[in-house]
Amino acid sequence: TSGTAPWYEKGNIIGMITITGITRIGNYAFNGCTKITSITIPSSINSIGIYSFNNCDGLTSITIPSTVTSIGSDAFSNSEKLVTVIYQGITNPCANNAFSSIGTTYAEVTSDYESSSFCGLTIISTSLTFVLNFLILSSIVS
Repeated sequence: TSGTAPWYEKGNIIGMITITGITRIGNYAFNGCTKITSITIPSSINSIGIYSFNNCDGLTSITIPSTVTSIGSDAFSNSEKLVTVIYQGITNPCANNAFSSIGTTYAEVTSDYESSSFCGLTIISTSLTFVLNFLILSSIVS
């Protein structure tokens, strides 16, 4: 249950999260950790549970390796500052609502990616440079 996840709603986890030594990020694992800003998921991870990073208000970027084959419902939802989503795999690993109510509607993927969208997000480029330029322009315009 959500109350048993070790970091569930622990607002004192600050900055960038580096995950090591596990193969799965469990349900609700970092739900409500409002001060996490960036996550790089290692290649040892193959699945991300439901609500794992839901309501992570400070989260701005996530990099997901090709080894992740399953992303649970609402895994990154309601993280409204999340504007950089990078996926390194070739197939869509999740349901459309895994990234609902975040700060972007776009995702960057590899050139080998086999779908027209990623978890409900529109693919805009396979070039990180283009994504960064888009984000800079978006912030200037708004």
